[in-house]
Amino acid sequence: MYTLACLMFVCLMSIIGYLRKVVAIGECGLDYDRLQFCPADVQKKYFEKQFELAHLMKLPMFLHMREAAADFCDILDRNKNRFYGGVAHSFTGSAEDCDKLLSFSNLYIGKYTCY
Repeated sequence: MYTLACLMFVCLMSIIGYLRKVVAIGECGLDYDRLQFCPADVQKKYFEKQFELAHLMKLPMFLHMREAAADFCDILDRNKNRFYGGVAHSFTGSAEDCDKLLSFSNLYIGKYTCY
């Protein structure tokens, strides 16, 4: 899985430069409700790299955060100088987590609902 994720990331960085209609980088983020598909340490590593890609392309990000508020906020905080803005959807955090996310002036959140 690691090799495939790395290869996909490198390919994506190569391809995006040729696309002129790309308006955001995504879906990026952390989903700890789906750890059976990808371990948390791998998700965190590539979430950091996704900020690198968005910064390189000067594009906002479409973000995903489910059951991962602490790590998500820590990584976003470390990368705030490389973050052009975006929307975090699938939000499942607490009111305190929501306040922390909204403290980033260029980030909007969507509330996760499942019917």
